[in-house]
Amino acid sequence: MSRKCDETEREPSSEIVSSGVYSLSEFKARSGLGDSGLRNARRAGLRVLYAHNRGFVLGADFVEYLRSAGTLVPPGPEEGQDPRRRNGGGEE
Repeated sequence: MSRKCDETEREPSSEIVSSGVYSLSEFKARSGLGDSGLRNARRAGLRVLYAHNRGFVLGADFVEYLRSAGTLVPPGPEEGQDPRRRNGGGEE
């Protein structure tokens, strides 16, 4: 017998909230990090807590990690500007 999709069923969230606690596998799925990305993040300062031989990441720790290790990217070109030119299409 086939099962109909209930409207209340939802895809798992890809959001990481600062008040959340995530197992390593859930954290990887939500953040989009693979094994190597998670290793690099840990080396760069992301805290992983262990309880009963299982690893967890606190959402607040991830937010703090992003603030300290992340880089700001300048906004893209404004409408009407040629993205190949630095000064909005003017002389360089």
